[in-house]
Amino acid sequence: MMTNFAIGESHAKIILFGEHSAVYGKGAITLPIFKLKVSVKLTTNLKNNEIESDIYNGSLINAPLEFNGIKSLIFHMFKINNLENYFINIKFENNIPIGRGLGSSAAVSCAIIKAFYKFFNLDLTHSKLISLINISEQIIHGNPSGIDAQTVTSESPIFFENNEIKKVPFNFDGDIIITDTEKVGSTKEAVSIVRKLIDKNPEEYELINQLGNIVKNAKKSIDNKNIENIGNLMNKSQNILSYFGISTNEINDIIKISNYNGALGSKITGSGLGGCVISLSKDSFTTKKIIKSLQNNGYKKNWIQPLKDFEME
Repeated sequence: MMTNFAIGESHAKIILFGEHSAVYGKGAITLPIFKLKVSVKLTTNLKNNEIESDIYNGSLINAPLEFNGIKSLIFHMFKINNLENYFINIKFENNIPIGRGLGSSAAVSCAIIKAFYKFFNLDLTHSKLISLINISEQIIHGNPSGIDAQTVTSESPIFFENNEIKKVPFNFDGDIIITDTEKVGSTKEAVSIVRKLIDKNPEEYELINQLGNIVKNAKKSIDNKNIENIGNLMNKSQNILSYFGISTNEINDIIKISNYNGALGSKITGSGLGGCVISLSKDSFTTKKIIKSLQNNGYKKNWIQPLKDFEME
């Protein structure tokens, strides 16, 4: 019934377009990020369910609050599969920064689920995988959009619109540079700031519509291989997000440095108030120049996602 061990893996994600407007049903474009991964190894434990990780080592039942989503997910999987008399050891290896809008919680849940179902030789469909990820996400985030769950399980960029999910090919050169502000962002706080602004000034909802239109225009630009316009739309999106009050000094500084050194566009990815910035570079020479300048200015954590990884026939 069981194997000796099983390994499950997943990756990070970024929102290319659609932060905050997706909350209002306006759509989004997201990318899987393969350079940032999480791996989970399951083995048998004779006495207890145990966790091994960088931030906690000990019994699952006594894990700290930040493990509540994972804890509920694992106990749920034991219950629905009638495996409550078994014990496992769960070892995490995670290089996805936490609280940066990169989908770390969804990726960890995804890796756990894959490892669990392999370990016990159980069938796992994609729809079941998404449903299980959202059990943990609901506890962590309250009312998740489902964007993270879909993207950390995908090998392709995704276009979300009207409750439909479509794969998006990037059939042109270029890089996405991801830069960490090394500040934890609060999705709940950022969403609340935007909502209060709109509630106080209903005419500002037009900015949400503008962000939604940017998503649609970005999809057309991707289809037409118009990388310059994608960069322009990133800058337009950032102007609106900054107006909402969810940018920070670090975010603004990273954007200024990146654009000055040749980025076609730069913006927040995720909710803002910290987290990461993404920049679009047209070639490897420009990418190296941007990263060198960022590092010289103290922004040491940068990752490159080549757009060529997302080619499709």
